[in-house]
Amino acid sequence: MLRPEDGFAVVEGRTMCATNFYEEQARLDGVFCTYQRDDKINFLKRLYDAGVRNIEMESMVIAAFCRRASIPAMVVCAAIVNRLESDLPTCKPEDMKAFEKRPQILVARFIKQRLQPI
Repeated sequence: MLRPEDGFAVVEGRTMCATNFYEEQARLDGVFCTYQRDDKINFLKRLYDAGVRNIEMESMVIAAFCRRASIPAMVVCAAIVNRLESDLPTCKPEDMKAFEKRPQILVARFIKQRLQPI
């Protein structure tokens, strides 16, 4: 679905769903934190070695709902933070808007391709 003129990269990988934003995602800036930076890095590296390229909380509920309703579904995410470097986004607001559009572009192309007659 990616085109050279898009000007951004696509990385395929697994998404790990967590039930909270802090501890389960190995963030160090939450109210409760029972591990150190080295623990966080080791955890994130194990995830990376297992093919995980994204951590979030929303897709699990959507996927479960779609499965129960027998609706084919997929998850497309835009990762905005390299968690091995930081826990928080450091990009500018205009960059955030561009990141938001990237999955929409790819999903629209995918749907259009699927709707094309064979």
